[in-house]
Amino acid sequence: MIYVRITGGLGNQLFEYAAARYLQKKKKDRELVLDVTEYSHNRLRRFSLRHFQIPACKKQDLDSGKVPVKNWHIRFFCRAIAFVNGKDTIEKRILTERVLKYPLQAMGIVKNSFSNDRYSRILLRQKNIYLSGYFQSEDFFPGLRNTLRKELQIKRKMTGERQAFLEQIKGSNAVCLHIRLGDYKTSKIHMVCTEGYYRRAVRMMRQKYPDARFFVFSDEVETVKKVCGSEADFQYEPEGCRDYETLELMKHCRHFIMSNSSLSWWAQYLCENREKTVIAPDIWFQDAAYQAEMYQKDWIRLQVR
Repeated sequence: MIYVRITGGLGNQLFEYAAARYLQKKKKDRELVLDVTEYSHNRLRRFSLRHFQIPACKKQDLDSGKVPVKNWHIRFFCRAIAFVNGKDTIEKRILTERVLKYPLQAMGIVKNSFSNDRYSRILLRQKNIYLSGYFQSEDFFPGLRNTLRKELQIKRKMTGERQAFLEQIKGSNAVCLHIRLGDYKTSKIHMVCTEGYYRRAVRMMRQKYPDARFFVFSDEVETVKKVCGSEADFQYEPEGCRDYETLELMKHCRHFIMSNSSLSWWAQYLCENREKTVIAPDIWFQDAAYQAEMYQKDWIRLQVR
């Protein structure tokens, strides 16, 4: 059995699912269980994977007392997570994760929220595997892109204003311009990409593609409109889009100006244009203790400060 704790927004959920799906394939399609405990008490985030055509898998809420595996595994698993998270600095958490890596994986447990250390071979020898972390790198699911492109199709087709917006994207040399604001404005870990970064990226895209049209996506569209203005080649995401609808629209663009966001990452990853140009900020986290392994070889890394 492959067991994974699902946390955070849609971008994080996709990384967590992809890491578990890869191990499921390595373990010859062993049953996959998604722990959705967080969404029973998190009012800011929703469990969004249910909107995609992912294979049938169990969903469990540990808070309900119903667990799909042996109780001692779950108790040990949760204690290990609490022990690591209880350290008072990121540096200590990373060090603790690395020290515990091999003993935990020898029991089939992966705690990978801070260090992004790779799996060891001993993990794949375990009957049951338990994952908790962010797994923000394609290295955790190599060779799975085609599978994920099929499974991460939304169940319901776009309608109304969203469908019209999608048709505009498909009918033009569309550049996805993603501006992540929201909780990034007060985060000590993440940062908001500067206006200068976006202006340089737009200028670069216009030089490369004179017929480019920019489709702007943000968690604060009205705020972004005040900055970007009403330029003729700028179109803004329709109001009220759910996160999975935003991703569906973004991934149909041909090129990408990314923010330092996991949703940006997934949009360009799921895009089917093999000739895409992807511009990304050269700094992903403002806290240097976090090591970003999000970058891909064909991206253009543009100065963000």
